[in-house]
Parts: sequence; structure tokens; C-alpha cells
Amino acid sequence: MAAPTDSTSSTDGGSGSIVSRLFQPGLSRQLFFLVLGLVALAVGAAVLVTQLIGSEVASTAVRDDVRHSVEVRSSLIGARIDQLFESTANIAQEPAITSYLLEAIASNNPLSLTDQLEERQRELAFDFALVLDADGRLLVDTQRGVVQQEETFQSPLLVDALESETYTARGLWDFRDGLHYAALVPLSTGSVLQGYLLTAFTIDDAEAARLQEAVGAEVVFLRAADTGGLEPVASSMGTDVARTIGARLDPQAVLDAEDLAIEDEDAPPPIVQATVDGRDLLVSPRTLRDANWQPIGIVANVGSVAEAMAPFRTISSALGGVGLLAILLAAIASLILPHRLLAPIRRLTAATEAAAAGDYRTSIEATDRPDEVGRLARSFSTLLSDLREKNDMQLYLTELTRTMPEQEVGSPTLHAHPPSLARKALLGIQLRVDRRASFSAEQALGRLEQDLRRLARAVVQQNGRADHAVGHRLLALFDEPRGTSRALSAMAEIVADTEGVDMVAALVAGDVASGTISWSGPPMPAVTGPPVDLVEALLRIGRVGTVLVSAEARAALGDSLGDLQQSLRAHTSSVVDDTFYSLDFEVVARFAQPDLTATVDLTRHASTPATFSTGATGHLTLASLGPGQVLGGRFELLSELGAGGMGIVFKARDRRLDELVALKMLKHESFDNEEPLDQLKDELRLARKITHPNVLRTFDFGEADGMPFISMEFVRGVTLKRMLKASDRLPLSAGLHMARQLCRGLAAAHEQKVLHRDIKPENMILDPTGNVKLMDFGIAKPIERSAAGRATQGASIVGTPYYLAPEQLEGLEPDERADIYACGVVLYEIFTGRLPLPADGTLMQIVQRKMNEDPVPPSDQWPEIPPPLEALIMRCLARQPADRYASVDALLQDLEALRA
Repeated sequence: MAAPTDSTSSTDGGSGSIVSRLFQPGLSRQLFFLVLGLVALAVGAAVLVTQLIGSEVASTAVRDDVRHSVEVRSSLIGARIDQLFESTANIAQEPAITSYLLEAIASNNPLSLTDQLEERQRELAFDFALVLDADGRLLVDTQRGVVQQEETFQSPLLVDALESETYTARGLWDFRDGLHYAALVPLSTGSVLQGYLLTAFTIDDAEAARLQEAVGAEVVFLRAADTGGLEPVASSMGTDVARTIGARLDPQAVLDAEDLAIEDEDAPPPIVQATVDGRDLLVSPRTLRDANWQPIGIVANVGSVAEAMAPFRTISSALGGVGLLAILLAAIASLILPHRLLAPIRRLTAATEAAAAGDYRTSIEATDRPDEVGRLARSFSTLLSDLREKNDMQLYLTELTRTMPEQEVGSPTLHAHPPSLARKALLGIQLRVDRRASFSAEQALGRLEQDLRRLARAVVQQNGRADHAVGHRLLALFDEPRGTSRALSAMAEIVADTEGVDMVAALVAGDVASGTISWSGPPMPAVTGPPVDLVEALLRIGRVGTVLVSAEARAALGDSLGDLQQSLRAHTSSVVDDTFYSLDFEVVARFAQPDLTATVDLTRHASTPATFSTGATGHLTLASLGPGQVLGGRFELLSELGAGGMGIVFKARDRRLDELVALKMLKHESFDNEEPLDQLKDELRLARKITHPNVLRTFDFGEADGMPFISMEFVRGVTLKRMLKASDRLPLSAGLHMARQLCRGLAAAHEQKVLHRDIKPENMILDPTGNVKLMDFGIAKPIERSAAGRATQGASIVGTPYYLAPEQLEGLEPDERADIYACGVVLYEIFTGRLPLPADGTLMQIVQRKMNEDPVPPSDQWPEIPPPLEALIMRCLARQPADRYASVDALLQDLEALRA
């Protein structure tokens, strides 16, 4: 890989002459050290003063807030007690209620009292109530029910009421290991006292939270315990924190401080500093007293010094960072100020813009463009926005991948699946073994493992499941719609990759039940239903070298068979109720799933729409490779990651460099001539020219044990395809972050005159940090190879029809705007979870839609999409290249203006 060039520019003789001034006597040297010293002194003083003043201001602010919140809290508690007293008095003053209560007291019928109070409790929202007779004996307790022969009730409220002329009392109450708001009112007939009604509201965590929300500070209620300490009864901060605060407080010290504040008006109310779980807290305790003015506990407002200091620490850190940058700029300015007064600002602006674009390696380069200060402010704003969106992307990706199952390719055993009843296509394959041959158990199992790996790889590549294998028989499931055509495509791959292996296959469609069962050990995959029985029956009567197709599967294949319909042969059998069909393997080998990869015949004139062949896109011939092998004494294969049009990709360890790499190997048939190798070398040369954080890096090209390979950067991440499959569309902020990074990587490719030509969700991977990487330049080609818009002769394009631009489908040579069209399709999927045009039907129907129909507006799929974003996507998807963005840079500029 070529070494990166140094783009740093200098003025007046280059960087060497500028640095040399520092070591020469004269004004430049004096100015350098003077400016540098002054700036350093100013920055240090600013940071120190900000820290000192910030600490004092924050501490004072917290103290003031806590003191103010104490006053508000006291008012709220008083108002809550008054409200309870008024509601209780209203009960006692209602003639009907009073008469009922007095009659129940006189008739000694406490049960009636209980019913009446419980009904009022729901209406007036007190927690419990007590009824006392005129002598103060407890008759009814709604918490405990009817109380018989209770002794004189002892309560500060009763004492206070007896001392009052109105026989009323209100206040705080320590009762039954809890603190309560309480109110006591008399029940009388005329002027004759008949009893008392006492209602109480329990102070709990909910009440503490209500006060916290009202006063803006945390609130803790502590009760005086019998042991002399304080125990928490309610807290907005949690019981453990409240208990720790209670251990820090001395009730007697709080009382003494309050007495001192009463005697001396200048003495501040008590505030205690406490460290809880590493947090510096300011606690403002106040004594809680009952109706007889006896202390029963403490209520404390709590403020966090760290939270108040946070803005000042941020300012201090920002001052420090900006200060260091200012020192650097001052040094540069002191050297070149006489020559280029504005050079430092321009250089800083260029560096900031490069950082906001994700390229932190760009050197500072002097320019003569105006409005540097304004650009600097905008660049910093953009940088902050990018950091926020990247954080959103990371959070979203972390949450998504936390529950996303691992994806492995090429293994005949897959993960368990939940029970489901659905329409599926079933592909059964029976490997025929020569019973006359003699072989060992190791040879038999090794050959079986190799054969099953080949079969499973082809199945998984077509989005099927290959987790039902018994002996030499494999049963694979494919989800409908298009499951039957995918299954037949997988069979075409298998036929081409298993030359010399005798086998028979059956293709069936229908409703099956699938999932896992456990009956004699660990859970194992299972599938059942009439289609399964039909597969078994067809495999028993099948002839080696043929695929038997049920009538229902034949109907599901429809027009996708194309010319292969003429090769179908109808059969009947006593074993099978319905007519079935057969296809020879050499016929099946010509079939390929049309909606995955298409080859466009560009031999027609530009005015004539291109035709499409459904020939196979490549055959796996590396089935002998697998985890555990070491290639060329250097690459240890760890697992298979996937397969493309030219080869298979493995996760491997490069023993020479001791690092993980992605190793792409050629398929066996590529060895037959030099053209595929030349294409592979072209791919490498193109990919190595692109060095950008949003492009997957390519390391090396070579041969290992006679097999050509490309070693690439290994990214432990997830493709956009899997993300969309798991979560439909992406959140707006995460989608914008991904869209910008896609365009930045593509812009880097276009800058090197390289078209990607296969942009799709499968070719975009996100690493764990949320960074998007564009990968797989396997079908890329130089932009200048031929003139854009001109019909090609005798050439072909390989790509995915959903993402190909209309001009490519017409047989015209693409330019950068074809990649922009593909970007538009990907953006449409990111923000809606759908394709711009319906994806059902045959390949030709898909092509005709793209050439003749406008995309469905994204707002039809997601009504909340911002209108500027919808307009951007629709412009990318314009059928005429002239109506699209002229370059990715122009598209990226509009994306930069969109912020979540």
C-alpha cells in the first residue's frame, strides 16, 4: 500500500525555514517566546480562576438552593397538614356523618364506624383513621379494625387537643415506626364532647418524591430510633443513601444549631457536608417536632456539589483545551505573522473541517478563502453534532446487537428456532453411498462432514436453513415468497460444487411446523407436516441425478423457470397422490435466483433495453477449506464469514503479524484462466488506492498453497442488511450518521476515479463504535474506462437489480450518478425499511418498474420523515441521471445540513 503523501504546505521557504527562525536571534525569536509565554500565562490563569470561582460559586449556589428549598418544603408540608385537617374537619362538621358516627359510638357499634371511615378514606385520600371516645379510649383503627377495651390512647395530638379550647390538633406524628401527617378533630353533640376523629397520611417515598419535584432538591425523612440514632422512613434518593446520610447526622447537633440560629439571627441554619458513594453532598437538616414540640426525627434537603460544579468543570476543561490550542496557534503566528496574518485561523479552520468530516489525518493547509472565523464556528458546531449522532449510533447499535443472534455461514448446524407454522419451500437431498465400497469410520464421517458443509453453504447463501440432517440426507427450509426459486438456486450451486457425488433431490412447497423439541436430551431442530412426508416419498423414488418437483412447488416457481419449463417431465406414482415433475441436474445447473444477482447483456444498442440471463453467478469450489486449517503456514482459518461472486471470505489469524484479518479466497473454477486473476488484481489495485475511515482497508494479495487470496481488515460488526432485518428502519439520528459516512467513503472512492457499482445494505458494515465502512469493491471499475452515457459493446455488468440505476438497465455506461442512485435506494431503506419500488414478481417485471415508474414517496412509508430528507432521497432516485446530484460531494453537502 502506497505511503500517504504529506499535504502540509508552508510559506516563505517551507517548514524548515520557519522552524529555523526559532533558533536564530532576533525579533522572531523574542516574539515567539513572548507571545507563547503570555498566552500560556493567560490560559493558566483563566483555568485556575475559573476553577476557584466556579467552586465557590457552585458551593454558594448549592447552599442557597438548599436553604431556599427548605423554606419551600416547610411550606408544602404545612399546606399538606392543613389540607388533611380541613378535610377531617369537614367530615366532623357534616351533620349526617357526625350523627352516624355518634350513634355508632353511643351504640358501641365500631363495625359501622369502620365502614363509614373506609368509605371516607377512599374519598379524601388519608391512609388510616382512628376514632376515640370522649375519655380518649381507642374504639376503631382502620388499619387494625375494631379495637375492644383499648386503654387511654397516648398521643401528643390528644394532649395538644385537650389543652386547646377547640379540642383540635394537627402536625407530625411518630406512630408505629413511621412518620405521618395527622389531624385530630372533636365529635360532639351540641356542646357535649362525644369523641374524637383522628386521620393520618403516612410519609413514604412517594411523598418524598413529590416534595423533591416541587422544591428542586432531594428530600430525606429520618425517624428518631429507639437506639438513639436515625433511621430512614422516606427518601427520594433511595433507602441506602438515606441510611448513610442518617449515620452522618447528629440529632443533638442539629437541635443545637437550630437553637443558635433562633438566638442569633446572623447565624446560618445548619448545613452538613457528607460524602456518599463518592458524591459530595450538602445536607440541610431540620428537626421534625410533634404537636407537643418534641423532636421525633429529621427532614433534610440534599444538594449535589458535583452537579453544580459540572458546568464550571466543563468550562474549565474547554478553557484548557482551547488554551493549549491557542498556545500552538500563538507559536505559529509568532513565526509567520508578519507574512501571513490570517494563516493560523485558516489552518485551524481546515483542520476542524477535516475532523468534522471524519478524516483526522489531514494536514493543515493554508488557503486564501475569506470568513475564517465564521467557518470556524460552523465547523465546531458541525463537529459537536457529528459527535452526538455518533453517540446515538453507538447506543442504537449496542442495543440492537445485544439481542441479535450470531450469524455463521457454512455450518450444517444452525441455532434453535421458535415454533412456527408457515408456508415454506423444502429442499431434500439424499446422498447415495456406494455400499460395496470399504472405508473406515473416520473416512466416512470426514466425507459426510465435507459433503454436508458444501450443501449447507449453498443453502445458507440463499437465505435458507440447513439444520435437519439424518445420515446422508439433508432437509433445508426456505421462507416464502420466492422460497422455491431460492431453493432451486441453492440446488444449482450444489450441483456445480459436488461433481462426482451421487445424489437425488426433492423440492416441495406447503405449510410446515418447524422449531425445536426436546425429548431425550438437549433441544434439537424439528420440522413436520405433509410437505415433509412428501419430500421423504419423492426421495425414495427419485433417480440419481434428478430433482423431483411437487405440483405445488412447480406452481410457486411460475415464470422464474424461464426456458427450463420445457425440460420439466411429468410423472405419477402410487407412492405420491399428485402429479410431480423431474429436472436433470445438468438442467438445474443453469438456474439461478433472479432477484439476488443479475447479469445484464449489454451487447444491444443503447436504445434497446438490455436483456437478462439467469445463469449461475459462480460456484463454490473451496469446500475442503474450513476452520482449523492453516494456509501457507501463515493464515489460520477461524470461521467462514460469507461468500461472494468470486470467492469465499474467512475470518483468519495472520500468524506473521499476529492479528485478525478477513481472507478472501478464489473459487476453484477461477484457476482455469488468467482473466479472473486479473480481475482480482484489479480489485486489489482499486481498493488499495482508497484509504479512508469509511472504506474497509485492503492489506495484501498473494497465494497460499496455490490459492490466490486477498487479506483485508477484519471488522467485528454487523451489516446494514442485518440491522434492517432486525429493526425495520433506523432512528433518524442514527440513519443520518450512517448516510453521511456512506457518502464520505463513496466520495473517497470517486476521488480516486473508482465506481463502486454494488452499493447495497450487504456491503455496509458497522463496527462496534458505530463507524460505517463501505466494503466489497469486487465489481468496481475505473470511471474513465469508457464515456458515461455511451452504450457498451460486448460488456456486462454484475449487480443487484434493486440497486442498479435505470441507465445501467438500458445498457448505458454508468458514471458517478449510478452510485448516487444506489445510495438513494439504501437511504430509502434506512429511513423506511422498504424498497422504493415493489420487489415482487419476475426479474423482468422489476426492471420494467424501475425504467417506467417513479418510486413511492418515503412519506407514504414513514409519515414523520423530514421533508428536506424526503426531497434529497427522491432526487437521488430520479430516473434521469441529469435530475440527480451531479456528485457525491453535492449530496454530502445537503446531508450535512440535515441534523436530527
